Amino acid sequence: MNTSFLSEQDQQVLEKLTHEAHRETHRRRAQILLLYNQNQSTSQIAARVGITARGVRYCREAFARKGMAIFSKPGEALKLEKAAKVTPTRKTRGTGQVKGTPPVRQQALSINELVDRHNPDSQQAEYVCRMALALFDRVAELLPLEAYRLGGDQRRLLEAAAMFHNLKQKAKAAQAAILAQPLDGFSPLEQMLVAAIVRDQQGKIRTRKYLGVKIPAEDQKHLRALIAFLRLALGLGASQSQSTKIEAVELLADSLHIRLSGQHALTDAITAQSFSTLWSEVFQLCVHVSSDLKYQAGEVLQLAGNLQSPGIQPDDPMAEAGRKLMRFYFAAMLSCETGARQGEDIEQLHDMRVATRRLRAAFDIFSDYFLAGVIKPYLKDLRATGRILGQVRDLDVFMARAQGYLQTLAEAEGGGLAPLLQLWEAKHQEARTVMLAHLDGVRYQAFIQQFNVFLNSPGEGVMLIGSADHPLPNTPRAVTPLLIYNRLAAVRAFEKSLEKASIVELHALRTEFKRLRYTVEFFREILGGEAEKVIEDLKVIQDHLGELHDADVACNIISDFLNTLEMHQAALPISERPSPQPIAAYLAAKHAERHRLLVTFPEAWERFNRPELRQKLALAVSAL
Repeated sequence: MNTSFLSEQDQQVLEKLTHEAHRETHRRRAQILLLYNQNQSTSQIAARVGITARGVRYCREAFARKGMAIFSKPGEALKLEKAAKVTPTRKTRGTGQVKGTPPVRQQALSINELVDRHNPDSQQAEYVCRMALALFDRVAELLPLEAYRLGGDQRRLLEAAAMFHNLKQKAKAAQAAILAQPLDGFSPLEQMLVAAIVRDQQGKIRTRKYLGVKIPAEDQKHLRALIAFLRLALGLGASQSQSTKIEAVELLADSLHIRLSGQHALTDAITAQSFSTLWSEVFQLCVHVSSDLKYQAGEVLQLAGNLQSPGIQPDDPMAEAGRKLMRFYFAAMLSCETGARQGEDIEQLHDMRVATRRLRAAFDIFSDYFLAGVIKPYLKDLRATGRILGQVRDLDVFMARAQGYLQTLAEAEGGGLAPLLQLWEAKHQEARTVMLAHLDGVRYQAFIQQFNVFLNSPGEGVMLIGSADHPLPNTPRAVTPLLIYNRLAAVRAFEKSLEKASIVELHALRTEFKRLRYTVEFFREILGGEAEKVIEDLKVIQDHLGELHDADVACNIISDFLNTLEMHQAALPISERPSPQPIAAYLAAKHAERHRLLVTFPEAWERFNRPELRQKLALAVSAL
């Protein structure tokens, strides 16, 4: 494909120079540029004109910066340029011009003319351009890095690149269209920079060189900055609705905040957020894109349903049984959100986190009955939410149990844990700040709305299971026994290693118990009445292992704190630093608790691993 960078007029002038320039240097420079225009490589040109490849590259770089001024006698070049308008020239390779005929002068095109000629979707181009310039006008002069201060020249380049971003279906084709002829009001270097921005609007950025020409250092910086602007604007127009509006842009010391409005603002905000990585790298600023559209918990709960149970039926398709189950726990999660935000009752956050865990467990069971591309994004958001809630919940538990320990001490001894509690309180506040930002964030808001629509859309995303000729089990009646006994087998697989099991292995066993319990709970509606007794027994041993895990984590955290206690107290005078003995005593108490739970676990296992429990489970399953 021809990527000509010379205008027809430049070609004619250079043809004249190769024959009529008085200086050999000028004739050689003109020949180099014409050969480049014919898509010959640097090494080929160097061999042909008889100079080094470095000298060939320097000629092209100089032309990109100065244009025809690289010829030391501008008057001569101007004279040849005027003569080229009327003087026939020989055929130039690749131009299609017939020998002996007058050359056809290539006229410079305006931005609008080029868009009209090549762009089938000029309205979207204009919309992205408006968004890019709106961002530029609001923040360009306020950017914190002096090296990236942007002005009117850069605004012109951004405007052109935004108008050309969808000039052709592929970026390379758009680049060729931009360089095919002169762009009115732009120097050759500026035109190349516009093409470079369009080429690199997505993917890898190559700012040092463009089409073999080295870009000046100052322009390299501006190029990266303008690509960052364009990428944000592309995200803001991702929905193609052209209805999203920028309501507010605020530039803080370490972050840029963009607030959007409009029917599709949520979709555009999510995409813009994901396109903000380059901005953060270039300007060392975090980007936060939000939408005025926020879900209303009451409306979502109304759609999710105020259900006392999931409502699973034995002969439901497995996908729809899973949808019912997830809708039930989704409603449970949302019903706890207000309390989790307020933080007055720590059990509200605990219940919200448990609901996210049950949702994730439901995905483990039912994912094979849905298209992977449909449910994976929801699972990803659930994991992120559960992880952030868990960080707050763990600190809630540590502090609550430390307060319980303090109540066993004399009042005079209670202050000894103050340094540890102060550290936990600081971390707790930090974790709550992160949690609230997540719950208010555009990603979570979009997840709630989109997941709610999915859960209330029967048939959406369902995988085809089996066929008329080869049916496969696809109902809770057929699948539940297999699910339950597979989970039970995973638990009993630990039996031979329990005598010498480590705490890490016991934590893995706890995970398998949780999966078994959740599976029985999920299908309790269609199982026999014995299922409730099985769930109670599973809860007892799961809680035992959970307390063991919490005690082990607390031991590690307190031990690490003691190892760094002097660093935490470095701001205090030595004489005022409290003794570590109370914290060491609390660590000893947690070690004792961990040991008690560890040595009593075999008894808990024996209570679980008895024939009576397996008989109850078998009776519960037999109801299917």
